Amino acid sequence: MKGKELLIIAISAFILTVIWIASNVYHAYATSTIDELLQIQIIPIAPQFDEETIARLKQRKVIEPIKTSISQPSLTLSPSPVEPEIETVPTIAETEVSEATESATP
Repeated sequence: MKGKELLIIAISAFILTVIWIASNVYHAYATSTIDELLQIQIIPIAPQFDEETIARLKQRKVIEPIKTSISQPSLTLSPSPVEPEIETVPTIAETEVSEATESATP
Protein backbone atom coordinates (compact mmCIF):
# COMPACT_ATOMS: atom_id res chain seq x y z
CA MET A 1 0.00 0.00 0.00
CA LYS A 2 1.11 3.43 -0.70
CA GLY A 3 1.08 6.26 1.82
CA LYS A 4 -1.84 7.98 0.08
CA GLU A 5 -4.08 4.90 0.34
CA LEU A 6 -3.17 4.44 4.02
CA LEU A 7 -4.02 8.10 4.70
CA ILE A 8 -7.46 7.71 3.07
CA ILE A 9 -8.20 4.61 5.17
CA ALA A 10 -7.09 6.37 8.38
CA ILE A 11 -9.20 9.47 7.66
CA SER A 12 -12.22 7.31 6.78
CA ALA A 13 -11.83 5.30 10.00
CA PHE A 14 -11.53 8.52 12.03
CA ILE A 15 -14.67 10.04 10.48
CA LEU A 16 -16.59 6.80 10.96
CA THR A 17 -15.51 6.66 14.63
CA VAL A 18 -16.56 10.28 15.25
CA ILE A 19 -19.96 9.66 13.62
CA TRP A 20 -20.44 6.48 15.65
CA ILE A 21 -19.65 8.24 18.95
CA ALA A 22 -21.89 11.20 18.08
CA SER A 23 -24.80 8.93 17.20
CA ASN A 24 -24.42 6.99 20.48
CA VAL A 25 -24.36 10.22 22.49
CA TYR A 26 -27.45 11.52 20.70
CA HIS A 27 -29.27 8.21 21.19
CA ALA A 28 -28.48 8.20 24.92
CA TYR A 29 -29.63 11.83 25.24
CA ALA A 30 -32.86 11.26 23.31
CA THR A 31 -33.92 8.01 25.01
CA SER A 32 -32.79 8.72 28.58
CA THR A 33 -35.74 9.92 30.64
CA ILE A 34 -36.33 10.39 34.33
CA ASP A 35 -39.88 10.14 35.65
CA GLU A 36 -41.38 13.13 37.48
CA LEU A 37 -41.34 11.54 40.94
CA LEU A 38 -37.62 10.89 40.69
CA GLN A 39 -36.98 14.43 39.44
CA ILE A 40 -38.72 15.79 42.53
CA GLN A 41 -36.61 13.56 44.77
CA ILE A 42 -33.28 14.63 43.25
CA ILE A 43 -33.74 18.38 43.66
CA PRO A 44 -30.46 19.72 45.02
CA ILE A 45 -30.31 20.75 48.66
CA ALA A 46 -29.78 24.45 49.30
CA PRO A 47 -26.30 24.99 50.78
CA GLN A 48 -27.57 27.14 53.66
CA PHE A 49 -26.58 25.85 57.07
CA ASP A 50 -27.58 27.16 60.45
CA GLU A 51 -24.18 28.19 61.77
CA GLU A 52 -25.51 28.74 65.29
CA THR A 53 -26.69 25.11 65.53
CA ILE A 54 -23.37 23.85 64.18
CA ALA A 55 -21.51 25.93 66.79
CA ARG A 56 -23.69 24.51 69.58
CA LEU A 57 -23.04 20.97 68.34
CA LYS A 58 -19.30 21.60 68.45
CA GLN A 59 -19.59 22.77 72.08
CA ARG A 60 -21.18 19.53 73.27
CA LYS A 61 -19.36 17.56 75.90
CA VAL A 62 -17.78 14.34 74.77
CA ILE A 63 -18.85 11.46 76.99
CA GLU A 64 -16.31 8.68 77.13
CA PRO A 65 -17.42 5.26 78.31
CA ILE A 66 -15.99 3.72 81.44
CA LYS A 67 -13.38 1.21 80.44
CA THR A 68 -14.02 -1.23 83.28
CA SER A 69 -16.22 -4.15 82.49
CA ILE A 70 -18.90 -5.39 84.81
CA SER A 71 -18.53 -9.11 85.22
CA GLN A 72 -21.72 -11.09 85.25
CA PRO A 73 -21.97 -14.43 86.98
CA SER A 74 -21.56 -17.22 84.51
CA LEU A 75 -24.29 -19.76 84.21
CA THR A 76 -23.22 -23.35 84.49
CA LEU A 77 -25.45 -26.20 83.57
CA SER A 78 -25.45 -29.17 85.86
CA PRO A 79 -26.29 -32.60 84.48
CA SER A 80 -29.89 -33.55 85.11
CA PRO A 81 -30.41 -36.43 87.52
CA VAL A 82 -33.19 -37.94 85.40
CA GLU A 83 -32.17 -39.36 82.08
CA PRO A 84 -34.61 -38.79 79.25
CA GLU A 85 -36.59 -41.71 78.01
CA ILE A 86 -35.75 -42.67 74.47
CA GLU A 87 -38.58 -44.12 72.46
CA THR A 88 -37.48 -46.74 70.01
CA VAL A 89 -39.13 -46.76 66.63
CA PRO A 90 -39.20 -50.09 64.80
CA THR A 91 -37.32 -50.16 61.54
CA ILE A 92 -38.88 -51.22 58.26
CA ALA A 93 -37.20 -54.62 58.41
CA GLU A 94 -38.56 -55.30 61.92
CA THR A 95 -42.05 -54.25 60.83
CA GLU A 96 -41.93 -56.60 57.82
CA VAL A 97 -40.70 -59.51 60.00
CA SER A 98 -43.46 -58.99 62.58
CA GLU A 99 -46.14 -58.73 59.86
CA ALA A 100 -44.83 -61.91 58.22
CA THR A 101 -44.93 -63.87 61.50
CA GLU A 102 -48.44 -62.61 62.29
CA SER A 103 -49.78 -63.70 58.90
CA ALA A 104 -48.04 -67.09 59.18
CA THR A 105 -49.60 -67.82 62.58
CA PRO A 106 -52.89 -69.78 62.19
